Amino acid sequence: MPCSARAARAVVTRKGDPDQFLEDFIARNWAAPYYSSPLYATSVRYKVRARAVRGIFESMVDLSDNADLMDKFLALPLPCMFMYGQQNKTLSYLPHLASNGVVLAEIPCCGHFPMYSNAPEMWRRIAAFQALANEPSPATEPARA
Repeated sequence: MPCSARAARAVVTRKGDPDQFLEDFIARNWAAPYYSSPLYATSVRYKVRARAVRGIFESMVDLSDNADLMDKFLALPLPCMFMYGQQNKTLSYLPHLASNGVVLAEIPCCGHFPMYSNAPEMWRRIAAFQALANEPSPATEPARA
């Protein structure tokens, strides 16, 4: 489980000083074996207010556990892509996403943070997916005379 997912679950069970929780979160990411986790860790304290973390993580856990997010995602009336890093290729729900028509975008040399690990490939995959979504489907193409 990526560091941020473990941290989200930990914040629900651990009460205490928000500043210390954020420092511990940064330390875990700094030591994580995932591509670019240390790079992410260097800037978190400048991008996140410690007192906001608990609410964000509690919301993530609650929505994941109780809001049928997978069903809602799969029911979206538009093409969907799920992007994940190569180090997360064993996520249990990837086959379920693929079998329901979701385009899977595995980003090489990447863990949980494609924008830090392999931003060029992340943006290339987004652009390719968007280009496919912008192509007219046979049902919407004008008839040729």
